[in-house]
Amino acid sequence: MAWLPIAQTVPQYTSSGEPAAGYVLKFYAAGTATNIVIATDNTGGTTATDALLNADGYPEVTGSVFIPHIDQSYKVVLYPSQAAADSDTGSVWSVDNLTPPVNTVNSVDEKVKVSSNDTTADTLDSKVVSGTNINVTENLDGANENLSVDLKLTADVVPETTSAIDLGTVTKQFKDAQFSGTLTVDTAFSGAAFLDEDDLISDSNTKAASQQSIKAYIDLKTGGLNTKIIDIGDWDMDATLSVSIPHGLTYSKIRSVKALIRNDADSAVYDFSSVNNAVTETAGNFVYATVTDVAITRATTGFFDSTGFDSTSYNRGWIVIRHIN
Repeated sequence: MAWLPIAQTVPQYTSSGEPAAGYVLKFYAAGTATNIVIATDNTGGTTATDALLNADGYPEVTGSVFIPHIDQSYKVVLYPSQAAADSDTGSVWSVDNLTPPVNTVNSVDEKVKVSSNDTTADTLDSKVVSGTNINVTENLDGANENLSVDLKLTADVVPETTSAIDLGTVTKQFKDAQFSGTLTVDTAFSGAAFLDEDDLISDSNTKAASQQSIKAYIDLKTGGLNTKIIDIGDWDMDATLSVSIPHGLTYSKIRSVKALIRNDADSAVYDFSSVNNAVTETAGNFVYATVTDVAITRATTGFFDSTGFDSTSYNRGWIVIRHIN
C-alpha cells in the first residue's frame, strides 16, 4: 500500500476544551500493540514513530503542521504526554482497525509489492512474469488497462508425478478436444459417449463400445466361435490324391473344417465337400482335422481329378476352421 493521509488535519482538544498541546498521537498495526511509523507526506521520505501536538492541538514536525500518512491498516492512540506515549500507558482514547482513505481526486498510479519481504514496488505488469508456455499481455494501453494471461502450449505439458492432474470434473467438463497425434489411455474410458451394451442396442455412429460388449455381441451372433483361414498352397489335384496342412490349433477346440478349392482358371471357387458326382466318382471328397493337420482327400476319377486343377506354384484354395478359444 502507498503512503496515504489518515484524514484532513483536525486539532485535538482536552476534556476541558483546551487545545491538547503536548499530547501525542501514536500509531500501531491494526489489532496489535506493535508501533508503526508514519510519514509526513505521500512520498514516505520523512517518517516518525509518533506525532507531537503543538499549542493549537495540531500534529507538528520541525515547526510545520502535517497530516500523518500511513501505508497499512492501523490503530491510533492519543496520549497526554510524550512519556505516556513512550511507555504505551495512560492513553486518552484509541480507535482500532482503521484503513487510510484513497485520494480519488488527485490519484496517482500506484505500484505494488509481491510480499512483505519485497524490497521494490513496481507496476503490476512488471511484477507478473511470463513463464514457460504462459504469456502475460497488457491490454488497452493508456486507458482502463488490464492484463490477460494466456496458456500457449508449444511444448510437452507433463505432470510432476503420475496421476497428479485431473482435467475437469463430473460436473465441470471441457467442451471439445482435437488431437493430431496419439491418445494414450492407461486405465479406462467412461461417460455417456462410452457404451457397454452386449446387444449393441443403441446402434450409435458417434459413441464407442467397450471391448467386452463387442466380444459379447460377436459371440451372440457366431455362437462364440472363432474363424481361422489357412492357405492350402500348391496342390496338383490331377496327380495327387490328398494333401495335409498344419492347422496350429488345439485339436480338441476345433468345431468344424471346410475346404474351398480354386480352379486353374481362377474363375470359380468350390465347396470341396459338396462336390460329389455319384456317377463318375468311386469315392467322395472329404476333409478332416487330425491332432496337427487338416487332411484333404479328393475322390478318385472325380470332379477335381482333372487337368482343370493341375497347375502348380498356385494356391489351390483355403481351409476354413471354426474353433473355440
